[in-house]
Amino acid sequence: MKFHILLATTSMLALAACGGSGDSDLGGGGGGGGGDGGGGGGGGTGTDATVLPGSDTCEGAFVCNETLLAVSYNDGGTPGDLTDDIVQIQGTPFDETPDGATYVYAGTTSSGYVDLAGHAAFVNDEFGVDATPFNNYLALFATASDSSISVGQSRVMDGYRDRGYGGVFYVLNEAGNLPENQLATYSGQYAGILITLGPSGGANQQTSGDVDLWVDFTDSYVKGWVTNRTTVGGEALNGLIFDDSTPITAGAFQGNAIGFDADDGEEWSGTYWGVFAGGEGAPTIGGGFEVSGSDDGFPDVDLIEVGTFIAEKDFGS
Repeated sequence: MKFHILLATTSMLALAACGGSGDSDLGGGGGGGGGDGGGGGGGGTGTDATVLPGSDTCEGAFVCNETLLAVSYNDGGTPGDLTDDIVQIQGTPFDETPDGATYVYAGTTSSGYVDLAGHAAFVNDEFGVDATPFNNYLALFATASDSSISVGQSRVMDGYRDRGYGGVFYVLNEAGNLPENQLATYSGQYAGILITLGPSGGANQQTSGDVDLWVDFTDSYVKGWVTNRTTVGGEALNGLIFDDSTPITAGAFQGNAIGFDADDGEEWSGTYWGVFAGGEGAPTIGGGFEVSGSDDGFPDVDLIEVGTFIAEKDFGS
């Protein structure tokens, strides 16, 4: 029996209001659902897939990477009510069938997964049959308050913690019109999945933290950082720094992410990315990061964290 989890943000209600509702075909629809209310479908305007690490793997409106194949959301016909919403996600090797895997709102189950940092949880509809499943599925989905962009991820591990499928995805509904001469700051929160690989590895954990970005539109580059990075259980992780010379190209960016804590021997490295959205002035960024880590206390365990975020402009001059 397989176990699946999907997280969706409260701001996805805006997408339902502005972008339509009902079924979005697998691989061809925009996002929907989440948080304290509603869902939605609708397509979007694609952009350069090279902003994501790896290559585009999804057909339709979503840009995906790694082994994700398709995403679909059905708001159940009752805006603001997640209890009848259905999410389907398709990936290989476990869920490559045309229908993918089906998810329902976790609040209607005994899964124990909770809403986190504005994200609502969805679990596989088989959860009620088998409460101790072998496989562990988690995913995240976020939509900006202006509905201009949705970002998310899915990460699946089997019971041996050594294989599965996953990746990140986004759909751009309204591209950002970048200022020519401006210094700006953006802030938001990320929701993530911490994956532990190896004989001492445990179940995937939910994570969250604060994201701040500093953007120089005049010279076309981005830098930033992640603070207050913790697991849902309260374990603190060291902060991340986003490369201070990341160039902006075609309304998007991709750069290096690093983190190190000399006290506990924990260090992280990987990439981060983002897409400007929201029309005039580019008031919104949808993005994410993936970092690999190590901990001296657990030498046989490899750590991977994948996060996605929506950041809104705080200041521009």
